[in-house]
Order: sequence, then structure tokens, then C-alpha cells
Amino acid sequence: MTYFILTFTRHLDIAKAFDRVWTDGLVYKLIELRIPGSIISLIATYLRGRHFAVRVGNSLSSERAIDAGVVQGSKVGPYLFNVYVNDIPSPRNCQTKICLFADDTAVMSTGASAHVMTSLNYYLEQLRRWLIR
Repeated sequence: MTYFILTFTRHLDIAKAFDRVWTDGLVYKLIELRIPGSIISLIATYLRGRHFAVRVGNSLSSERAIDAGVVQGSKVGPYLFNVYVNDIPSPRNCQTKICLFADDTAVMSTGASAHVMTSLNYYLEQLRRWLIR
């Protein structure tokens, strides 16, 4: 008898993931993780009070405040993003796994029956609800 193992994957791209990190929420999560206050203060200072301006040709816009996000391209940005998404829901069954690296996400479901796709879709719905909260 021949057995087949089915594997379905879904790769997710969360648009502007680093830019959408809620700074106060990140600080709260750092506190919950019992990160020393001096480090939290340093990170909060690093993330708050940032501004940007746009230059088009010779014209420069007025400055605007950046009120969310972690700094892309920085050494600490991916780590802070990982802290922010650390409470992402885990799949409830052993057939489905989630793999995260900064803002790159893959969800995989493996098994010997057609229920594999059902498991994957169930978890993707849980994940969708978590992302829009």
C-alpha cells in the first residue's frame, strides 16, 4: 500500500509590518517580558520623538512626527519586531506549524489526509483575527 503525505504552505507578506508596530504596545510587551527598565527606557527613547520630511526636487516638506514603527534597516529593528509579534497565536494542532523571521512568515500544514488543508485554513483564520486586533 502506498501512503502519501500532503504538505500545504502559505507564505505571508504583512504590508508595512515594521511601520505598523504600535510603540506603546511594544513597550508594554517588553515590560511583560521583564526586560530591565533601563533597557526599556533606552528603546522607548530610540523609537519615540522621530520625525521625517520629504524632498521632491528642491522642495522640502514640513516635518511630520513618526508615531509608530520600528526602524527598518537597523540592527535592533528585527528583534523588536519579533518581540512585538511574540504573542502570535500558536497552531492548535500538531499538523500545522508557523515559521517566523522578522516580517517573513510561513505557515505549513502536513498530514496524510485532506484535512490538512482544513487545518491550514482554520489557523489562517485565527491568524487573520490576531492581525486585525
